[in-house]
Amino acid sequence: MDKIVLSSISPKIKTAIICPPTIWGLGRGTGNRRSIQIYNLCAITLTRGSGIKIPHPLADKLFWQNIHLWDLTNVYLELINDAIGEFNGQKVRATWNEEGYYFAENGRFYWQEVAGWIAEEAARQGLIKSAELTQMSEKEKEEELRKVGVALWNTEFDCKSVRARKLFGWKPEQGSLKEEVPEIVRGEGKMVGHLKE
Repeated sequence: MDKIVLSSISPKIKTAIICPPTIWGLGRGTGNRRSIQIYNLCAITLTRGSGIKIPHPLADKLFWQNIHLWDLTNVYLELINDAIGEFNGQKVRATWNEEGYYFAENGRFYWQEVAGWIAEEAARQGLIKSAELTQMSEKEKEEELRKVGVALWNTEFDCKSVRARKLFGWKPEQGSLKEEVPEIVRGEGKMVGHLKE
């Protein structure tokens, strides 16, 4: 997809690509307000009634970067504002086209660690009996992990948001994924019918 975007570059068209990692935090729109991976991992935990041992021999070492949705949208806003400013003859901070590639991240998390946080919080809220993590059956792996993104259990994703920080002074402001886990568990508890609205 990056190649498609970059192939559209011309004297009249400038491009920028923003590459986010795992996104969390509720959106502010009227449509789908939740992301996929972390939220579905939580929903699976609540539905099966126990925490998940990630089915990979190196599960405790598999990591991704993460970003709150609102922090991610601020990178988009910075680029849009800069594009408008350039159109109006103002000084430009952004880099575009081949140098217009931006990461947005707020640090690394480990999938097994997040599965543990979810189980602990779900048990604390009384939504599952204990925080013990259990193995998934082959059927669960096949049917349930697809909802989270099976590739995530077998890959690592590392990045640093150097350009956004350097050019715009951007920095994450929404706290950490671990701090959001209680709210994610509460929200998914309502979605799967374990909690009343």
